Amino acid sequence: IVLAGRPYHADPEINHGIDKLITSFDVAIVSEDVVSIYEHRRTTGVLNQWTYHSRMYAAAEFVSRQPDMNLVQLVSFGCGVDAITTGNHVFDQQEIVPFLNENKLIVRPLNYPAGTAGRGLIVIELLNGQKIAVAQVMGRVFMEPLDCPVQALENSSSSF
Repeated sequence: IVLAGRPYHADPEINHGIDKLITSFDVAIVSEDVVSIYEHRRTTGVLNQWTYHSRMYAAAEFVSRQPDMNLVQLVSFGCGVDAITTGNHVFDQQEIVPFLNENKLIVRPLNYPAGTAGRGLIVIELLNGQKIAVAQVMGRVFMEPLDCPVQALENSSSSF
């Protein structure tokens, strides 16, 4: 079995002992980075800052040609992001603007002028019921005209 996952999946609190369960059936496990080196890394049409995906593609390609191997990918949706904060460059690609209004997890700078697409602050409820605010403000030095970041935070504090 090629057991593929992000580096944090090595943590037993996250992987829930899946590796031990698999080996209890007398099956050998190797990680995707062990086999991915045998494949040429493909270039993808996706801009991604992580090498994980290219390792996954290479490992999957390698395993597809091995009659005695299978690939199992660990995915922990509970370990995903709760919010994505952005900056001024989020507006460089106009295609993102509709997503800023539709996606409730994307946080644009709070101190942008009124009427700017998206949200400058979101409130997230944690598993224990507590709520936290996630906000992002931008400084104004050498930047386009923005509202005062401190004032924007003070004005929004009543919403949480």
